[in-house]
Amino acid sequence: MKGSIRWIANLLPLCLLCCAGTALAVQDLEPNNSCSAPQKVGAFDSGQIVGAIATASDVDFFKATSANPGHTLDVRLTPKATDDSSYPIYDALLGVFDSACQQLASVEAYYSDAVIRLQVPADGKYLIAVSSWPDYQFNGSGYYAGGYQVSVAPAPGKISGTLSNLNGAYPGYYTITLYKCPSSLYEYCSQAVMTVYPDAYGYYEFNGTYLESGASYQIAAAPYYESSSVARSAVFTLGTDDLAVDLALKSPSMSVALAWSSSSVIDGGVAALTASINNSSSKKTVDLWLAVNASPTGSALGISDFQQGGAGTTKAVPVQATAKAGKITAVPLSFAVPVSALSGSSGYVTVYASQTGQPANVYAVSAPMYYEVVPDGSVALLNAEQSLERARQQQRSRERTWFQHDLQRREAAHRHKPNPSVEQDGAP
Repeated sequence: MKGSIRWIANLLPLCLLCCAGTALAVQDLEPNNSCSAPQKVGAFDSGQIVGAIATASDVDFFKATSANPGHTLDVRLTPKATDDSSYPIYDALLGVFDSACQQLASVEAYYSDAVIRLQVPADGKYLIAVSSWPDYQFNGSGYYAGGYQVSVAPAPGKISGTLSNLNGAYPGYYTITLYKCPSSLYEYCSQAVMTVYPDAYGYYEFNGTYLESGASYQIAAAPYYESSSVARSAVFTLGTDDLAVDLALKSPSMSVALAWSSSSVIDGGVAALTASINNSSSKKTVDLWLAVNASPTGSALGISDFQQGGAGTTKAVPVQATAKAGKITAVPLSFAVPVSALSGSSGYVTVYASQTGQPANVYAVSAPMYYEVVPDGSVALLNAEQSLERARQQQRSRERTWFQHDLQRREAAHRHKPNPSVEQDGAP
């Protein structure tokens, strides 16, 4: 008996050591269906809540306190099967409230995680609410039931860096992708989280609720027209501080830069420009493909042409050039401006340098150079800085369009959901 007692006494510190720092998840306990009568979880700057929306009319409220008023927390809801539900909630809503039951924010978790970035109120008190769509008031008017997990953690810092060793290549024609890793032990990660474009100086930044404190990530760079990366960072773990992660390219053997030969042309005339090929490898004969895009104002129509140049020339014929080794080769190009004299019409031109006779084998791509029809009917040719800003504007416009299309898709899906008067107790 004494030996057994001694063995248990020796084992107990080891058990305590193993368990230390491992926060047990708070279990959802009913009744907790209103902000005025929530389940109290105590100090909660970090931790997990595991629960289930038992029926479509169920709502779960949790009251928490923080020792750090004014600090920022990430409150993340993950639909998942739990001990209380064998299936994850189909379409959940996550909300946060202050101690006076004023809703601070809400977000929908539709088949995926959803995050609210919360600045802790001055009194250090906040409430977390979980329901199902479309119960944005969190009063029990949802459609769905199922399991979930809520995780609370200090908000992560941002990730930023600079893409270098470009050998004259245009930074904006590389994509920078953030990958999430299962753990810090991985050397190569493949779960893409977000892709951004670096600015004219190679700077890039990741900063949003898609980042998780304590998660492991990797960053990779690739030409936008290729899927394989040309530079990858080591795997790193993100904390609450900002993190700098720079990338150095394997020096591209060739780059192409464009410059207009004048500042404007008459509408319908020929625009002249120069392509400068910077070749650090052996002597090459390349095909230069001039891609011209036009977008008439007020229209979604996009016209794209590959042409050699000259008024009325539209046949896809490349310009051949000899790129000397270790030197910059200047090649004159031209194209007919394919827009009518309608103020606001615009377009851009890009040059692709490819292997001779093999257009799919692209060595380099230039930055786009933009042009636009101005009120007097002439065509203004935007310089490199103006073109970069125009490209950013178009990217933001595409992102807004994507968001609107995604919102319409989700609304259309919601219209086909079941009658809200019928509780959905089973898996969808």
